Amino acid sequence: MSLLTPHRRRWAILALIFCAIVLNYFDRQIVSILKPTLKGEFHLDDSGYAVLVNIFSVCYAGMYPVAGWLVDRFGARSIMLIGMAAWSSACLGAGFTRIFAAFGFFRGMLGLAEPLAFPAQLRVVTIWFPGTLRATANSLSVAGSSIGAIIAPPLVACLAINFNWHMAFIVPGLVGLSLAVLWWAIYRDPPPE
Repeated sequence: MSLLTPHRRRWAILALIFCAIVLNYFDRQIVSILKPTLKGEFHLDDSGYAVLVNIFSVCYAGMYPVAGWLVDRFGARSIMLIGMAAWSSACLGAGFTRIFAAFGFFRGMLGLAEPLAFPAQLRVVTIWFPGTLRATANSLSVAGSSIGAIIAPPLVACLAINFNWHMAFIVPGLVGLSLAVLWWAIYRDPPPE
């Protein structure tokens, strides 16, 4: 008998979604928290920094409508896995970059990957939770966005001060790839009953 009965598995899946959304919002905050450092590192003025922010924003906005179609077409399991792996790889890549063009590329990649989480999260809640628990499950998973935005400033600052700005991207990138592995190992479609 599996330790993860369907009842337990759905709560484990919800916990993973919560963590993924925390990380999703954490990753997008890093650039704004490190704005002065990154402007100095890449010799950016305000317009150069705006370009960096707009790369992410345009990719994010353009991908949002596509993300829902991808989840409908390929399922929540694979799209959430791809999203987590892609946005974590983008964060990791940004941490290893030394030139602005590559950094901008990885911010664009982050913008393309992050919207995949939300329609996938909605699909998972819909198929794993009965109607009487869906609002609760949805609110618990989406609460990760607020938590991610709250914990990002102190943790990013701590990593940047104690190590360097690169670690503020590398550490969450590695955490995200670990979450993707857990998602792959734990998520299954619910049984018919």
